[in-house]
Amino acid sequence: MILPINADSSAKAESAAATAQFMTGRFAIGAGRFLSWQAHKALLKAESATGKGKAASARGTILLFNDWGVPFDNDQALLAALSARGFYSAGYDWYRQGSRPQSGNKANRRQTGQNRYACRFNSKALGCFVQNVLLPDYPAPFYVLAQGLGGLFALTTQNILRSTVRRMVLVAVPMSIGRHRPNSLYHFGIKAASLLTCNTRKHKETGRNSLAYKANLLDHAAYILSGSYRKNMTLPCLLISAARDTKANIAQARLLAEKLRLVDNLIIPAASPALLQESAYQRHQFWAAFDAFIPGSDTSSANPVLEHAALL
Repeated sequence: MILPINADSSAKAESAAATAQFMTGRFAIGAGRFLSWQAHKALLKAESATGKGKAASARGTILLFNDWGVPFDNDQALLAALSARGFYSAGYDWYRQGSRPQSGNKANRRQTGQNRYACRFNSKALGCFVQNVLLPDYPAPFYVLAQGLGGLFALTTQNILRSTVRRMVLVAVPMSIGRHRPNSLYHFGIKAASLLTCNTRKHKETGRNSLAYKANLLDHAAYILSGSYRKNMTLPCLLISAARDTKANIAQARLLAEKLRLVDNLIIPAASPALLQESAYQRHQFWAAFDAFIPGSDTSSANPVLEHAALL
C-alpha cells in the first residue's frame, strides 16, 4: 500500500497491520505447502516396497517396475535374490489406479474413474520418487529391473531415468497385441473404440483385455519405435524374452533391439512370461544374464555368460 506524505498515524498503523496480515497469510500458505509436500514424501516412503542388500558393501540399488495387474510387493523371492547379491531394492505402485484387481462392487467401480484413464503409468510419481526417496535414501549406482508392461513404461520414461540409472533389465516387454503392431489399423480402431466407450460401465476398467489397456500399450510401443525416441535413447538395456510368451511378440522384441541402440536381446527357451517364477532351470538362465549385464560397464552382448545363457 502506497501512502501520501501527509498520512496520519492511524493510516500508517492500518498499513502496518495489513502488511503484517499479508505476510502472515503468505507464511501460512508456504508452511501449508511444505507440510503437504512432507506428508506426500512420507507417503511415498511408506508405500514403497524395499529390500536391503546383505553384502558388507552395497553393490547399488535396483528400481523395480511391476507388470500391470501384479502387486508391486508380490515377489518376495525376487527381493531376496537381489538382497543376496548385495543390491538394495525399491519399488512402488506406479499406476494411477493401482495394480491390484478391483472388486466388482459399485463403490470400487466409481473409484476407478473413467475407462479412458485405466492402465496409465504415473510418471509424476516416478520423478518424485527418484528425487526425494531413491537418491537421498538408497546407495548408488542405480539400475532398473522391469517386468511386462512395467518394462514398456521404463522405456518411455527414460528421460526421467537417464540422469540417475545406469542400466535396465527388461523382462517380457509387450510391443504388440498378438500380431497387431503399433500404428496399424487395429491400433487406430482400438483408440477410437476406447474413446467411445470411456464413459460406459459395460467395459471392465482394469481388465487385462480391455480396450484402454490395448490402446495404451500400443501408444507407448509406437512412441518407443518412433525416430525421435531412437535419437534420445541413451540407457543400455538388456531385453529378455520368454519363448512361450503369447503376449509379448518375440519378433517385435527383436525389432526393438535392432532399432534401438544400446539394447541387447536375449531369448530364454521354454520360459513363460512369469520368468522369475519359473523352474530353477529358467531362473538360472535369467540370473546368469542379469549378473553378466549389471555389474560392469564393459559388459556387452559378446559376453560369454550371456551367450551361454542364450544357448541353454
